[in-house]
This record gives sequence, structure tokens and C-alpha cells, in this order.
Amino acid sequence: MISRRKASEQIVEELMRMIQYGHYAQGDRLPSENELAKMFGVSRSPVREALSVLTTSGIIESRQGGGSYVKAALDSPVLQPLVDKVMDLKDTLYLLEMRQMIEPGAAALAALRYDKRDLENMERALSRVEAVSSNDQAVGEGEDFSFHRAIVIAAHNPIMLDIINYISEHYHRSLALTLTQNVGRQRKRQQVYKEHVAIFEAIRDRHADLAKVQSEVHLQKVREKITGTDHTSPAE
Repeated sequence: MISRRKASEQIVEELMRMIQYGHYAQGDRLPSENELAKMFGVSRSPVREALSVLTTSGIIESRQGGGSYVKAALDSPVLQPLVDKVMDLKDTLYLLEMRQMIEPGAAALAALRYDKRDLENMERALSRVEAVSSNDQAVGEGEDFSFHRAIVIAAHNPIMLDIINYISEHYHRSLALTLTQNVGRQRKRQQVYKEHVAIFEAIRDRHADLAKVQSEVHLQKVREKITGTDHTSPAE
């Protein structure tokens, strides 16, 4: 039975181990979510999250008619890049936890403290997000980061800005992993852009509580994307 602590991570590691040692070969169908939940002694939620991580990493794939199938043979030369990508996805979840603690508060402070220069900086950053959103093949992690950093600058808290600057490389890598899922999905890209607009408008109008809520909503959408609980149709 899998421990409740970090259950989805343990399921990812165990499934990768089973694939690597041939319990499930390339092309094999994995057990259903219900069967895996019983196998590991957990609910379906961490199983679903683990399968989402493995799918995003390219280790398994979903096929028409349902079910998850082993896509990559982990005894091949692709093993290490795939393992690295799984680790990046884990780190992305850790980064998201930090973002959920810092960014809503930064948005609220920005609404109370921004000056004319800050507002212009946020507007420019938002315009770049809009521009990249119209390009189906662009990832846009740099533009996304610049927008959120502009909000932190407008919060006028130097320690908060130091934290964002210090982890900027990790931030870019994590944003690239999540935003890549929107490539070619125009409706989804526009939804993300509108979430940014909602944050900006609340800050611009100096509605601190609303700015915090809009930031929380945006980050919850990011979490749903990472954990596979975003049920937006891929046919966009």
C-alpha cells in the first residue's frame, strides 16, 4: 500500500519502475484508474495525478476508446530525459505551492501600492502576453513570467522581489512545462490571457481583495492543468 504522504509521486515512481523492469512493456495497456487505486491502496485522485504526470512526460499516452498505454520503453536511451521531465513536473508542483502563497498577496499589495510607472510596466507586460497568446505555436513562458514579475515589482516589497528573481530560472522552466500544453489550443490560450486581464484590471482599479481572488483563481487553473483535473475539451 502506498503511503498517503506524496501518494501521486510514489505512484509515478512505482509505475516507472514497473515499466522499466518489463512488468508493463511498450504498447501495453495499464490497469484502469480504479484498478490502480486498489493496487496502491489510495483514492483515484492521486492515481489520476500520477497518470497525468506520466502522460505529460511522454511515458504513457491516452488512446481513443479509453485507457492509458505505455508509450516509451524505459530501457531505451530516452529513459534519462523522461525521468528528468518527471522530476521537473514534481518541482513545478512545489513551485506552484510557493506561487499560491506569494502571488495572491503580491497582487493585493500591488493594488494598494502601485504608481504610474508600475501601471505602465504591467500594461506593457500584459500586451506582450496578449501578443504571444495569438500565436498558436508560441509557448510564451518569458512573457508570462514578465507579467507576474511586474505585479511583484508593483507590490513594492524588495524581499518578495528578491525571491522571484532568485528562482527565475526555475520559474521559466516550470512555466514552459505547463504552457506547452496549450500550444495549438487557441481557446485555452485565450482563457489564460483573460485570467491575466482579470488580475490586471482588479489591480488597476485598486480592488485589493478582488486582485487576490483573481490571482488565486488563475493559480488554481494552473494546478488543475498540472494534476490532470482540468477537463476542458482538447478539441479547441
